[in-house]
Amino acid sequence: MPLTGMLSVMREVRNFFEYTAEIGEFEIVNSIITLTDDYLLGQYILITGSILNDGLYLLHDDLYTLDVVIDEKFTGIVYGLRVPRDFVDLSNEIIEFNKKAGINSDLVSESFGTYSYRVATTSDGMRAGWIDVFADRLREFRHMFTTINV
Repeated sequence: MPLTGMLSVMREVRNFFEYTAEIGEFEIVNSIITLTDDYLLGQYILITGSILNDGLYLLHDDLYTLDVVIDEKFTGIVYGLRVPRDFVDLSNEIIEFNKKAGINSDLVSESFGTYSYRVATTSDGMRAGWIDVFADRLREFRHMFTTINV
């Protein structure tokens, strides 16, 4: 399964940390993608141009096995990424924040009896999302423009 949480953070900062780009025809069979360039275990790759498997993946082995993908032949681009450890850690914090914050809730505060709950809000009184909460830490990774459209 593509790493959609980290990909969302990359989209927000318009930075995919692209290092290499392999353009051509690719085939994914039994979750293994055929690649001609060399990649490292633990390296992130970004697939674009497929119909069923576009997304961000972490390479777990030297066979280039991807998590839960659908067999497919496609012409596209596979980017080898050079993602800094700090960005990976920050993305993981954001993913955890979203899980704990109930990202789909509009609730700003509630109280009954001795219990009360209030979340961070923006200057206009709206619930603060991960972009607001992590804005300062995201700034160092932000690019003005992106070179990849995912």
